[in-house]
Formats: sequence, C-alpha cells, structure tokens
Amino acid sequence: MVFSPALRRRLLRGMSCAAGGTAVLGLGQVAKLRWQYECPGEPVGQRHGNAGAAFQGKPLKLLFVGDSIAVGVGAKVAAPLQAACACRLASLQRRPVEWRTIAANGADVRELNELLEPGSNGDSQVVDLGFDIAVVLCGVNDGKKFWQGGRCRCSPRGYYIYINSTQKDVEHIGKYAITVLVGFSMFFGAILGVFV
Repeated sequence: MVFSPALRRRLLRGMSCAAGGTAVLGLGQVAKLRWQYECPGEPVGQRHGNAGAAFQGKPLKLLFVGDSIAVGVGAKVAAPLQAACACRLASLQRRPVEWRTIAANGADVRELNELLEPGSNGDSQVVDLGFDIAVVLCGVNDGKKFWQGGRCRCSPRGYYIYINSTQKDVEHIGKYAITVLVGFSMFFGAILGVFV
C-alpha cells in the first residue's frame, strides 16, 4: 500500500498530536498522584500463624522478611501472601507449617538487614528460632529510593552487597534462604548485573 506524500504528512501530524495529547494526560496523572496519593494503611491481623493443622509430623518453620509486600499493605488482612504460601507448602509437604513475618513498611534492603542484626542488648528478632526456610521479599522500596534528593542513594554495587549480606543473615537463620526481588525494574537489574 502506497501513501501519497500529503497523506503521509497528515498521518504523521495526526499521530504526533495523539502522542502529544497522551503525554500531556500522562503528565497530568503523574502530577495528580504525586500530590494527592495516600498510601493505604497497614492491615489488621497477625503476621504469624499455622497452616496444615490436619497433618501430622514436625512442623516446617517458615520465616518471611520483607517490606510493605510482606506487611500486606493494600490487602484486607495482614500477610496474605505468607498465609497462602504456608497453606500451599503444608498441602505439598503433607505436614504442618508454622510461619512468621518480620517486616517494616517502606523498608529498603539496608533497613531489612538491620532488622536481622542483633540489637544493642544482643537480642535479634530471629535468633534461635530455628527456621527451616527463610524468604526475603525486597526491591520495591529500593527502586523507589534509588534516586532520592536528586542523587543516587545506593550504588548498584552497594545494593548487591546489601542483598548478599541480607541473604547471608537469612541463611544463618534458616536451612534454606530465598531472596525475591519484587518489583525490581529490569533496567536497574541490568545495571546490577554489570556490577556483580
């Protein structure tokens, strides 16, 4: 199909106007969200529990460490992801599962790392609890806080070091450790790969 030069110009002009209009609407939406967005509150409920009570055997102990996703911000009940994971694991393993969550709304990897370190009195939230599996849910707030105040808050190499440190802390706590980078942008992940 061949278009005449006049028709091509009209099509390009129309597409340019449509793209410009979409950009203006998008910027308006960004501005509105920036000034009017209110973060949903933390849900009520327990951040620990048991699953698979009908099964016999030694309970599998599961620990979740994370940010607002682990807290359950935006959900109707606290820690829905953990409860669903524990129920599924109990049905797959045919044994009871005890789970616990250590989380802070808005925490980045550094702050999660601090949650796992012993306090000034030597106590940690997770010492001597003997978890079999530990899952770290992080990345959303790191992406949001990456550029703060017009400058980089943490270099990709520094981020990688914090992830490894958190992973080692969690491996010390449990037999198996899984780090899930939730909402981690592909761009930042690609940059991180260069520094590793």
